[in-house]
Amino acid sequence: METYDVIVCGAGSAGFCAAVAAARQGARVALVEKYNGPGGILTVLGNNSIDQFNDPFRPDKKMVIGGIGWELVLRLHKEGFAHIPDMDVPYERHDQYGVKVNPVAAAKTMDDMLLESGVTLYYGQSIVAAEREGDEISGILISTKSGLKKLRAKLYIDCTGDGWLGYYAGAKYRFGREAAWQHGEN
Repeated sequence: METYDVIVCGAGSAGFCAAVAAARQGARVALVEKYNGPGGILTVLGNNSIDQFNDPFRPDKKMVIGGIGWELVLRLHKEGFAHIPDMDVPYERHDQYGVKVNPVAAAKTMDDMLLESGVTLYYGQSIVAAEREGDEISGILISTKSGLKKLRAKLYIDCTGDGWLGYYAGAKYRFGREAAWQHGEN
């Protein structure tokens, strides 16, 4: 069994940033991802536009997202793998300020940043269960090619997109849209 300070479940944009940030603060971090690389929707599922780094409705047009996400964009841009639009032109539609990236280069750069930060990567390995002691998660089980593997941490971060860690840990949840709940659907 491996033990970490932080285990991040899900390596999409949120999980990638959470894992890098925690590792850069000195935590021993593991990142568990069901796909075979980082990036989620950005790299695996075909949406190569990162929106929205600035707020077009603020008069000063200050960026509202920066940090590790912007560092990724700047690294990609430097290598010719990201197009950063002119964010000072008047707003016309939501996608006009989206940063378009090469998904393969984005996955590689994200992977580089994770490894540079010292994150242990568990790609292609899904969470299949969470163990609890009282109200706290005490460990997770992931599915590996050699069977189930148990991981433990002091802190768990659910960035699965669908809340799988919370679900396996027994958290209450609702499924579907609120309008559907009122009508007895999903």
